Amino acid sequence: MKNEKPAMPIDLDISEIEWVLSNKDGGGPAGPDAIWAWAFGYNRDGSIRDETHQLIQAIEQYDRVRVGSYEIALGGRAKRLLSRTKTKKVDDVE
Repeated sequence: MKNEKPAMPIDLDISEIEWVLSNKDGGGPAGPDAIWAWAFGYNRDGSIRDETHQLIQAIEQYDRVRVGSYEIALGGRAKRLLSRTKTKKVDDVE
């Protein structure tokens, strides 16, 4: 992770996205306190899901984005999944 640009802060509502815990964390829906979660960014036909469209556009522009206390990027084999990682609180940023 060294030499990476910091995530670009953006103001987006990501509450409509269905975030999921990894299987090692029990699977199922991920709440707001989950340290890491994933979500489908695209439909099976390859189109961007309605609820992820603006987020994916921002990630394609900036590589990684910060929404509130989450850092979000595209991941998975074909970069079709959203990866959400909890970071320091916005107020705690150095």
